[in-house]
Amino acid sequence: ARPGLKPALLEQVRFELAQDYVKAGVMDRAEALLQELAAQGTHVAAALELLRTTYEQGREWRQAIDATRRLESVKGESRRKIIAHYWCELVEEARAAQQPAEALKLALSALAEDKSGVRANLLLGGLYETAKNFTEAIKAYRRALDQDGRFLATVIEPLRRCYETLADKQSYLDFLMDAKQQSSSSLPWLSEVQLLRSEG
Repeated sequence: ARPGLKPALLEQVRFELAQDYVKAGVMDRAEALLQELAAQGTHVAAALELLRTTYEQGREWRQAIDATRRLESVKGESRRKIIAHYWCELVEEARAAQQPAEALKLALSALAEDKSGVRANLLLGGLYETAKNFTEAIKAYRRALDQDGRFLATVIEPLRRCYETLADKQSYLDFLMDAKQQSSSSLPWLSEVQLLRSEG
């Protein structure tokens, strides 16, 4: 309303107004203002960060990926882990929509973004298992476990199912042997007992 304001002050006012719109839940106006501010000026990084969190809250994952990539280039620092998380959210949506091929493609995108992503490997393992590609499922589950040993409880049962379907008891026993050496958990011991008991 005051075109005579100095550009720096006007930009500050517009940024504060965008923040108020976000707080008030008027997202379309907030987005329009933030997109303008993200295009130029002194508040580019702050506008992109707010835009990213706004998209995240609205579960608009592709827009969040785009805003985060722009933020990466402005700040010169990697945000690949965050972007991989957004890809994983898209995987969950595709899986819920019964689109396994799309979900698999998105999971591979998440993994390409962050090779150390445990969540991406767990999702990939589940998708391969559902698709009856048990060999690839095992690889994905084991990668997740290699990346973070705390996920032993999450992967031990899916691995048992996959090895059992492949009739590869020895590989499963080898896996349990490795797990016993690398973990203080009682799970590998219990799983071995269950396997031996089931065979008498």
